[in-house]
Amino acid sequence: MIRKTFCLLIFTFCSCQESASTAIPKLSKQLKSKITKERSQAALAAGAYGQDAAPLTEDLIRLLSDKNGGTRSAAAFALRKIDSKDARKALLKAQAVEAKVNSEDVTD
Repeated sequence: MIRKTFCLLIFTFCSCQESASTAIPKLSKQLKSKITKERSQAALAAGAYGQDAAPLTEDLIRLLSDKNGGTRSAAAFALRKIDSKDARKALLKAQAVEAKVNSEDVTD
């Protein structure tokens, strides 16, 4: 699993030859896709643009509660790269929710 994720990440970074201004609208659409893999890949690609992907912050924050763990992780990765106040705040909130869920799983 880690190897597959790493390969996908490398592919995503290498494929970011498109300027952020042209990629952001496409990524925004993909982040809303019904297809899990598209959402995950779009989030990873957004992370590759770093702070230039700031316009995608709200879409990525929404993905922090996605049903797919890989998509949530990809969104968190992108938000860490964007590193805005809103992104950091959302990451802290998501981390607290995840910790609570994990502690409930342990106690059940």
